Amino acid sequence: MTSMQLRPYQAEVHNDCMEYLKAANYLGPAVINASVGAGKSVLIAAIAKHCQDAPPLKDRPVRAISIQRSGELCSQNSEAAFAYGVNRQSIFSASLNRKSNMYPIIFATEGTLYRALKTEFVNHPVDILMIDECHMCPFDEPDTQFMQIIGHFMRLNPNTRILGYTGSPYRGTDTIIGKFWTNMIGNISTDWLIDQGWLVPPSFGWPDSQDTEFDFKELQPKYGSWEFDEKQLDEIIMGDPTRTQRIMAEVLHKTQDRNGVLIFCSSVKHTEEVAKSLPMGSYCVITGATGSAERMDLLAKVKSGEIKYCINVSVLTTGVNLPILDTIVFLRPIGSLVLLTQSIGRGLRLHEDKTDCLVLDHGGVMERIGHLYNSPMLDEAEYERAKKEEKELITCPNCSTENSPHARRCRGEDSSSADNRCEFFWSFKECPHCQAQNDPTAQQCRKCNGELRDPNEKLLNTPYADQDYEPVTGWNIAPLKNGSIKVEYLLEAERKDGNPIVYLNPGSSSHGAKQAFKQWLSVNKESGGQGYGLHILSKQSPESAAKFVVKYWLNPMKPPTGIKFRVNGKGKFVIGRVTRE
Repeated sequence: MTSMQLRPYQAEVHNDCMEYLKAANYLGPAVINASVGAGKSVLIAAIAKHCQDAPPLKDRPVRAISIQRSGELCSQNSEAAFAYGVNRQSIFSASLNRKSNMYPIIFATEGTLYRALKTEFVNHPVDILMIDECHMCPFDEPDTQFMQIIGHFMRLNPNTRILGYTGSPYRGTDTIIGKFWTNMIGNISTDWLIDQGWLVPPSFGWPDSQDTEFDFKELQPKYGSWEFDEKQLDEIIMGDPTRTQRIMAEVLHKTQDRNGVLIFCSSVKHTEEVAKSLPMGSYCVITGATGSAERMDLLAKVKSGEIKYCINVSVLTTGVNLPILDTIVFLRPIGSLVLLTQSIGRGLRLHEDKTDCLVLDHGGVMERIGHLYNSPMLDEAEYERAKKEEKELITCPNCSTENSPHARRCRGEDSSSADNRCEFFWSFKECPHCQAQNDPTAQQCRKCNGELRDPNEKLLNTPYADQDYEPVTGWNIAPLKNGSIKVEYLLEAERKDGNPIVYLNPGSSSHGAKQAFKQWLSVNKESGGQGYGLHILSKQSPESAAKFVVKYWLNPMKPPTGIKFRVNGKGKFVIGRVTRE
């Protein structure tokens, strides 16, 4: 008997999922984009219930496996499914001390499932794979556990359908929709859920003085990532040993009437300093080194209200459901919008004893990245901080609403607008398809959903500041025996890791390789042979195609006089923008 009912928007997304899964022209793995609090566990449960109730196949029942990365999330999704009426289910998770595949619906943790592929699951075909937090799935790395799991079940049943669930469909700054995750179903945003009353709104609190705020303004993320160096963070924090005490005294005062407080620290050493400032028995500390059993016990005490202050080092941004939390405290910088929204999202779930989520920013988080993104929630935070610091505000000429001096679009309301927001922009990007004004960072037009970003902009959307152009004296272009093309940019200044080199594969049968070649041509601002189309290369061997492209497409191109580039996590050069004088 189903005791849990789908919300209207959940029912709509579920119906879309079912249509997609049953379609004769199934297009491959799809992502359900549902922000924190949207009910991903319930959406998974609805698919599991459908499989449980479906008529059996010729020789077995319909089977589904939901894969989670942690025991807590596995338990959470299993409990939601049971409440939805999925009673013929098994749990396969070492961290939960349960390894059963008896029933057709299985909730499993990634590592435990991977280690059982050659034993319990060696001949266990499934019909649907559901992957929670699918943005963590390394779809371009076939040797990883996740991809070996997927490959195993696809070999057993080529008709296996795959659904991924996430509230942040990005890896770094790039969308995961593409070659592997081919489609997106639903787009349930945090702001929409707040507006509809399914989440509580955030409110923002700022330090009472400079003495109760860490100054991370000069600190930059580690090269090529969103992460900060823990040693540098500790140097700033420990540079004033009493600052943490002053901050925590202020936090204690502001949260004396709050229910649950989640505190984000910069390091294990930092958690120890914070703990010294809290009353004995009122807090717990959870880090990456906290054992699974201990972690689950501590979270249960936080959820019940037995523990009020939960101190952590960026390990509780996803996969935990603690509705009692109504306060988020940042004692460290954050460089990623995904991490920021996930962190704040921990406190937005509905609870009978709260009306909002108080965000206390003692790490300069909003000042660092709040104004860089198109989010009404962050726009409001920027405005509140600017007003508190008595900065000069700007007034909208359309509706006279006051805004932060960083504002790009007015935060005022307009009932005639599709998103109920004032249509005035101080700076904007015009859609080439319908001429609508959009936020400068927007990827799709808010009116017609048309593509707004060119290849240069996509490559330059990196998690660190733009570099100056590096002067280029020329380039070397040569076809290689394996059918690829080596392009070496000759820099004026010598680098320890050598000149930037990229490898192109225009004759490859891989769609990704062809797209990468097209993008390289676009970034280098030369038409080259794009007008011919890549189809003419498919009739040649890769070696012949490479020679043809070098001779007729690339050699006629003029080398750039300057480039911007970065080195990705795999040590490969990525050319972002070029200039020619």
